[in-house]
Amino acid sequence: MPSESPRRYQGEIIEWNEAKRCGFIADRGSGPDDPPIFLPVEALIYSKTAPSVGARVTYELATVPDTPQTKRLRTKLRAQQVLFEGEEMPLPPDRRGEKVLAFIGMMHLVAQVIATALFPQTLWILLASVAFSTAAFALYAWDKRAAQTRRRRVPEYELNLFALMGGWPGAAFAQSYFRHKTQKRTFRLIFFQAIVLNMILTYLAYGFFVTRFK
Repeated sequence: MPSESPRRYQGEIIEWNEAKRCGFIADRGSGPDDPPIFLPVEALIYSKTAPSVGARVTYELATVPDTPQTKRLRTKLRAQQVLFEGEEMPLPPDRRGEKVLAFIGMMHLVAQVIATALFPQTLWILLASVAFSTAAFALYAWDKRAAQTRRRRVPEYELNLFALMGGWPGAAFAQSYFRHKTQKRTFRLIFFQAIVLNMILTYLAYGFFVTRFK
């Protein structure tokens, strides 16, 4: 039987020290006599949102290890796997699935090469797919670097737009190669929808040009 997911709690950040990179959470429904919950910065799943007093969060509970550094803490409870309100739990890593999707993308391009060899009038479809795939790979490389250096990111809608326009094979390869954009649920859902829609439109286009321009 699959193991149950750890229980998640709701609370609010009541203290945050930017210099020490830690703070405290008050659990929703807790009273003035209840101990706060220690919040270290490394407990945040995503680092793009800066913690601030009053921010609502969800989290899992753990106990603070008994070490000389933690003896001064006024609590024995520690938050982990912390999400801000509106954020979603990431998908578990799936390296095999990423590689399979990248392989399917490459086979999609190979099928287009074969179709173009048989029906030269469809060359423009292949060229468009290769161009958008190359551009998508470059955008993922830029976005991965930007995420690491805290520079301006590529909007997610642009990444999925390039996938929809025919660049999803390059996008799938980039996701596997850079291990990037593989765990956000909403992004992955839209990405898979873009793949399905593009494949339908691509093969409809091949059918149209093969039958119309013999």
